[in-house]
Amino acid sequence: MKAPKVDGQEGSWGTAPEREEKSLRTILNSRMENSSAHGVPNIQRSSGPVTKLAWSLVFLTGISVMTWQAVILFQTYFEWNYSVNLEVRFNRTQSFPAITICNANPIKRSELETRDALFQALFDVHYVPSMPDLPDQQPLPDEQPLPDVPDGVTPSMLNNSDSGNETQGGSSNEQIEISEAVIDWRSRIAIPRFYRMKSVDYGKKRIRVVTLANATLEERVSLGHKLDDMLLDCSWKGIPCSPENFTKFYDSKLGNCYTFNSGQNEEQLTTHRPGSTHGLTLELFVQQDEYVEGMTEVAGFRVSVHHPSIMPFPEYNGLLVSPGFATDIGLRVLEVDRLPKPYGDCKADLKQGIEDDIYHQHYNITYNRKTCEVSCFQNEVISRCDCFDATYPNSLKVNRTVYPCEYINDVETQCMADIEMEHARDELECNCPLACRETTYLTSVSSSIWPSDAYESTLIEKMVKYNAEIRRHVVGENASDWTRRNMAKVEIFYDEFNYEHIRQDAAYTIPDLLSDIGGQLGLWLGLSIITIFEFFEGAWLLLAFFCSQSGNKTKRSEIDPGTKTT
Repeated sequence: MKAPKVDGQEGSWGTAPEREEKSLRTILNSRMENSSAHGVPNIQRSSGPVTKLAWSLVFLTGISVMTWQAVILFQTYFEWNYSVNLEVRFNRTQSFPAITICNANPIKRSELETRDALFQALFDVHYVPSMPDLPDQQPLPDEQPLPDVPDGVTPSMLNNSDSGNETQGGSSNEQIEISEAVIDWRSRIAIPRFYRMKSVDYGKKRIRVVTLANATLEERVSLGHKLDDMLLDCSWKGIPCSPENFTKFYDSKLGNCYTFNSGQNEEQLTTHRPGSTHGLTLELFVQQDEYVEGMTEVAGFRVSVHHPSIMPFPEYNGLLVSPGFATDIGLRVLEVDRLPKPYGDCKADLKQGIEDDIYHQHYNITYNRKTCEVSCFQNEVISRCDCFDATYPNSLKVNRTVYPCEYINDVETQCMADIEMEHARDELECNCPLACRETTYLTSVSSSIWPSDAYESTLIEKMVKYNAEIRRHVVGENASDWTRRNMAKVEIFYDEFNYEHIRQDAAYTIPDLLSDIGGQLGLWLGLSIITIFEFFEGAWLLLAFFCSQSGNKTKRSEIDPGTKTT
């Protein structure tokens, strides 16, 4: 009997390549027949080539459409869209905000009179500063420059050019009065670079700010109003308070400012009920007799409501409290939660990366977009102009080595003007995103005449006990008028404890993506997670088969081809 052939020789079981092909086909057929994917078993069970081709086309079409839909789903996910949800919430206990108060008059007249004559002259209403000679500046994109006025054209000529034919009739006095009024405005328009040249009043204010910035902080503070003099009475939820409950900072435009509940002692006050009896009540002394002539146009206080960790800017967002009135400031909380990258560009950690913030250096406040923008501008001025803008504090990193930019210095003024223009065009690259979490306060203001006739005598009795300055004014015949010109009352409280919470949520999340991809797989191919594991199992069987065949070939190659088996 002949022995079966090996290594390529034919036998009863066929050649070795045929046996390998048969085993591979068996594995593939088994996988296709038992697959839970709807189209694959149909391809395997089809008897004719046309039917197999049809089912194969259907299956490949499903794969193509499913792939196209999956690409769209991934593109949607990586767009990082978000939705904005507004929710009205209620909290039984509300944290009370910080309250900053500044007198509208930054310098007391009595303190100014103690300074030298040169210093006093800068604050004289009749002082006329020398204006810097700035070159023409390029207008912002939304500005339309006026046409230049030809040489030799006078205001009267401008007036006559508009009037056309001379007016007939009417009195000469009427014509003169109208002409004078028009000439006055026309002469202003005829000024070269009108609308782009600073006014004399603006120059006065800038020179005063620079003069004060050159003084030490102690000297500037000594010139302003003291809270001990301005605060007549104070109560928090009916409990008496005093100037000891306030912290102080200096504002370049308003002078001394005082903050209640500043949070510097890491304790923030809370209240449990709305209404004026559960808030802060202040009776304030304006001290109009201490106002400097021509320097302050309004009488009263700037009141700013803000979060304790945020730097206030009463000049920009403060409410004006007038003497002779009781002003109620009702509060409501507005909370905003923003998504960080990749959905947005907000700053999550408000205590990191703020070393260059000049307000953080001075007052240890947390990150805020306003202070970041101001610090970016100020640091750029210091770097390029070798001086600092006196409107804002100096950076402590260069304190006492860099001095205020002089307004009458053409070079420094032009340097600051260039940076202001770049800042307006967003060319400084300040990188000052919004905070991811912000708490702001919506205010509603109402007022009424204060004190009333029935309460005036009681108020005067209280003021008589206050200090010598008030006693000197409230004992005469004009005590009532003086009181209404100098006394103000303000009550700050929560209107209600309902508050608005605005939250950004991811519009398309990982669960949404997986759900939609699963839906596409089921719709076009009838696949599921179990089917995917079936594919893994089939791949594993094929890998094991090829590995075993590779091992058999290696063993056969080690047999001497000249040796025969009998």
